[in-house]
Amino acid sequence: MALIKCVECGKEISDKAASCPNCGIPIASQVSSGEGFTFNSAAQSTTKKPNKHFAKTVGTIIGVIVILVGAWIAFTVIRTIISDGVINKAAEVMLNSSPVTIIDEIENVQAHSWQALPFNLPYAGVLTIDASIENGNNIHIEVIPQEALQVFENKGNYGVFANFSASQTHLYKRTGRMVAGNYYLLLQDKTWGIFSSKASDVRVLAKLTS
Repeated sequence: MALIKCVECGKEISDKAASCPNCGIPIASQVSSGEGFTFNSAAQSTTKKPNKHFAKTVGTIIGVIVILVGAWIAFTVIRTIISDGVINKAAEVMLNSSPVTIIDEIENVQAHSWQALPFNLPYAGVLTIDASIENGNNIHIEVIPQEALQVFENKGNYGVFANFSASQTHLYKRTGRMVAGNYYLLLQDKTWGIFSSKASDVRVLAKLTS
């Protein structure tokens, strides 16, 4: 057993003691072989203090990334909105500059009866209607507003567009400017089918241009 000095109070104590009897400090000494000894009064911390500069740099980098991502998202949204607007505008211009087929069909109209072909004009423009009797009787052709059909069915005085009206025609072609809306092409075979055909086949082609 050897005596050593307590580093806290300076009293001599045994190197085998767990703590200093005088001040109570723990003895954490390692006696070397030979003379002298090494004494550690407290365990040295091996934990490094955080590097404040490094943490600040990381925070700055994260902030820049967030800003760049946000800017990219905003740019993408704005570009999409502008692109959609340009596409829609181009489509509108194309629609208004190119002929739109409104009606393209053959209708069978029985003698002493009528057919009403509904059609819609998506924009104001020039409406051109070509109709021809492929076989059968001459017929009466008119364009009427949508709301006029019920008046017609009730045998009232319904409104017609004079420039699109033709009586007992075999070949029909009318052109005129119309506003956007819903209409009917009214086909009437006013014969009785006794001394005439029982029905008429009418070929109709209607187009709209700006």
